[in-house]
Parts: sequence; C-alpha cells; structure tokens
Amino acid sequence: MEQLFSFVQNELIYFVQAISEVLKVDVQIIDYQYNRVAGTGYWKNKINENIKDYAYITKRVFRTGKNAVIENPRENLICNNCNKKELCKETMEISIPIRFGKRIIGTIECVCINKEQKEHIVNNKTTYIIFIEQMAKLLESRLIEELEKRKKLKVLDLLDNVLNKLNEGVITIDSNHNIVNYNSYAKKILNINNHLSNRISIKETGNMVLKLQEYKIEYNGNTFIVVGERYDVNYGDQEINEVIVFTSKETLKEQFLELSGSKHNIGLDDIVGNSNIVKELKRKISTVASSESTVLITGESGTGKELVARALHNESNRSNNPFVAVNCAAIPDTLLESELFGYSKGAFTGANPKGKIGKIELADGGTLFLDEIGDMPLYMQAKILRVIEDKSIVKLGDLQEKLLDIRIVAATNKNLEEMIRENVFRGDLYYRLNVIPINIKPLRERKEDIKTLFLHFLKKYGIIFDKKVTVISEEIWKYLYTYEWPGNIRELENVAEYSVNMLNSNEIISVEHLPNKILINKKSDIEINTNLDDVERQLIKEYLNTYGLSVEGKKMVAEKLGVSIATLYRKIKKYNI
Repeated sequence: MEQLFSFVQNELIYFVQAISEVLKVDVQIIDYQYNRVAGTGYWKNKINENIKDYAYITKRVFRTGKNAVIENPRENLICNNCNKKELCKETMEISIPIRFGKRIIGTIECVCINKEQKEHIVNNKTTYIIFIEQMAKLLESRLIEELEKRKKLKVLDLLDNVLNKLNEGVITIDSNHNIVNYNSYAKKILNINNHLSNRISIKETGNMVLKLQEYKIEYNGNTFIVVGERYDVNYGDQEINEVIVFTSKETLKEQFLELSGSKHNIGLDDIVGNSNIVKELKRKISTVASSESTVLITGESGTGKELVARALHNESNRSNNPFVAVNCAAIPDTLLESELFGYSKGAFTGANPKGKIGKIELADGGTLFLDEIGDMPLYMQAKILRVIEDKSIVKLGDLQEKLLDIRIVAATNKNLEEMIRENVFRGDLYYRLNVIPINIKPLRERKEDIKTLFLHFLKKYGIIFDKKVTVISEEIWKYLYTYEWPGNIRELENVAEYSVNMLNSNEIISVEHLPNKILINKKSDIEINTNLDDVERQLIKEYLNTYGLSVEGKKMVAEKLGVSIATLYRKIKKYNI
C-alpha cells in the first residue's frame, strides 16, 4: 500500500494545485506513514518530509477515520503536546481522510496562515469540506484504476512470458491484416523483423494434419506452410481481430511420432539373445538396413516382428525421420483407406470438413510399417501395390497425386503363399513385399535365448515395480526350458512380469513364483519324470519346504495349489510325502 501514491506521483502535483486554487490556501497530501507526498506553496519544496513527530491532527484522522477541522490552532487541546506550538503560524486547518476501500491511506490537508484565508474558509466551510471530500473520493477512484491497470499489466506480462515459452507460434492480427503482437516462437518460424512491414496473409490450404488446419502464411515476400487453429476475437476497439496459434508441419509430425511411440530409439542392441539364430538375424538387419528395398518380416505371434522393423529403421539412413506403424488388423475395413491415404475436404459424408492427412503421408521421408499385412482386404492390397510401385498416393476425394519418399516394411504371422493359393492375398503384392524376406524363428527353436531373455525382463520389471531380484532358483530353468512357449517372447515377458509381481519384496525368485500354466504343462522337464503326477508331487514338496509342515503351512500350500485342505492331505498320502 505504501507505493499507491507513487503510482500517481506526477498527477498528485496537479491534484493539490487544483484544490489550492479553489480554496486559496496551501494544500498537502500525507500518506499513512506520515510522509508528505505532495504540496503547494510553503510545502512545495518539502516533499517526502516525514511529519510524524508533530502530525497530531493527521494522527487523529487516522485514528478516528473522521474529518478534523481546527479553527483555533495552539489553543485546541490537540495542540497541547506539540513542541512546535509556539512557532506555529497556522490560523486554521482542515484534514480529510483519503480512503482505499475500508482503509485510510492518507489525508488531504488545507492550512490557513492568515486571518483573510481563515475568514474565507469559515464563510464557505461546509461547501469546501464537501469539495475536499469529493476530491478525496476522486483520488481514491484514480488509485483503484491505476492499481487495476498495473495488475492487468502484470498478468499480461506473465502471459507474455508464458507465450514466449510455448513451442507454438502465437500471432494477434488486426482487421487490416497487420501483426499486432507475436511470441518468440512465431518470430523464429516467420523470421519477423520489427523494421519490416507488419502486413501478413493467412489462408487455409484445405489440408488437415492430425486434425489441425494447414495454412499458407505469406509475410515479407516469404511463404510458410504451418498447421494450427485460427480464432476470431471480438475486441472492443477492433485493435485485435483474430489470433492464430500454429507450429510448423514438421514439428507437429515430430510431436505426434514422439507421443505415439514411433520414435522409440530401438536398435540391434535391443534385440536380446545370444543364440546363433539371433546373431544371424542381427547380421541380416545390419546388412539390409541401408537398402531402399521392401522387407517382409514373417514369424509367429510374439516373436518381435515390430522390434525388428524398428531396428531396421533406426539402423538406416532414415533414422531421424518418421517411423509410422499401422496395424492392418486393428482398423475396420471401412476406415482403412481413409486412415492410410487420408482425404480432402468434403470427400464423403461424415468426413472432417477440413480434410485429413493419412498415415502413409505421415511416413514421408521415413519408414511405413504395415503390421499384420495378411489381414489387409484385397481391394486395399491393390492400392498398396501402387504405392510401392509409384511411391505416390492420391487422397480420397482428390485428383492430385503426391510423390512420397518412403520405405515399406511389412510383417505377418500368416502363410501368405497359402493365402495366394486360396485367392485371399495378391501374388503380385507378395512378390513386391518379399524382396528382402526376414523370418524370425519361434522361441522353442532357440531355447538357449530363454535365460538371457528372462533375466532381461526380470531386470526391466524389477525397476518398474521397485523390486530387486537378488537370486534365481536353478529349479526355474527346468520349467522354462521344457515349456513350448506358444506365445513366444511376448509370453515369456508376461511370465517374468508375473513372477516379479508375486515377490513380496527383494527375495529369491523360485518355482512358486511361476504361473501354474508353466508348472503344470504337458511337456515334462527332461530332468524329472514325464507324468503329471510327478510334476504335482514335486510342486507339493517344494511348497511344503517353503511354507512348512504345520497346519497353517499346509493351508498356504492348499491355497497355492487351488485345492481344499482335505484334497491336499489325500495327495500327501498318495505321494507318500
């Protein structure tokens, strides 16, 4: 509050002068710390002087909140304690409080120093007091106005700082298409120069990029293609007519690919395994990564086909450009074409009126990964064949062909040659895709990788769940090696995740932490007997060793096995445990 009067310091001079000229007396304004902040006549050169030691009348006003009118200075009781009483030349004083809301923040004080001034004031006392009160209210209004203005400026300054930290351009434009304001990102993208013309032209291209409108901006002889949103603003004096928030097309693509996981930096080191099969797979990826030829990755579900596709991309010269993955089985047939190729505005009923960019175009400069290509309908196979042959697309509802620079990698867990014989997959597309075939062997054919993979996943989920696996029971490997792994690496990862979840804290991972499907499976451990009874006997023995032979321990074993306590006792008797 002490700064309030300083906000209007220059105006206070004219304020006290106006009162002085009407009343024909000297006028001063005192703030709540008893500093003189403005004055006329005798006080004109005594600004910023502190009068607390002898401001008895001012103190009364601050204390009571009421006007003070002293017509007999020196004789009035209020002057008794003033050590300057004998030197005082005042003949009359009026002190009126200045309020700010409910607070008194100062006083307007008028002083007569001769009989003529006193007589003039006394004769018009009521009128002049009302006048000074009105001036005090006027000053209060001015202070409120100034404070609100400064608050707004502070908010605007904060918003300006926020806008300048955005990774998007923001421009405000008036009705004459001139730039009114802009943030630092807009300045960088458009190379805005304060010394050049502020006139700007912004037009829609009709294209949509990730649900945002594409615009062509022309500024100072340069043309920029950006994407964003444009907003009309109804601002009182029409100084600001519209706002556009935008970013470059390339930046938006980068952000989308980051969020969608399409820029995961997966390389050869992320393909885990020490078997000769894995080593040969890595060697082949390294050899063909720099090629522009199409690649067809085959293998059972869960073998890591997308991992191989990403490694191909990140080991290639396209690694800094988009990797766009499309699951052909996950998109309904009716939407597949528009998702892949995009569409122009008004292409069909229900379409976004501004159009849409397709996944193929998003991959421009990078790699398009068509996963589950065997599930693609025949009509779409013909269109993909043309993309491969011509390296171009035509959006739905458009006639203009757009050339693209993409490498296509496809993957499937189906037998495409058999599908060709059944006339459900095009032979010509198969041969164009199968230029470089990569087959990923199932996990059951490379069991020497199981231990390396399982340890890798245990470490991964130990970090995620904040559990440290210190020791692994050797008995576990017997079960993992003899299981057939129909779900391949994905299933092995799930088993590792399950095992870490079953840990109470940091402890030994043992057989009891494996899911039942691994423990009781049709294939037996080569080191234990081949029938289910032996597997069950072994499991009961391990659980009893873990939980003990007490009644409570046996209840825990029964719960683990999913049987009643009576059934457990029968099995203990049956197996002579």
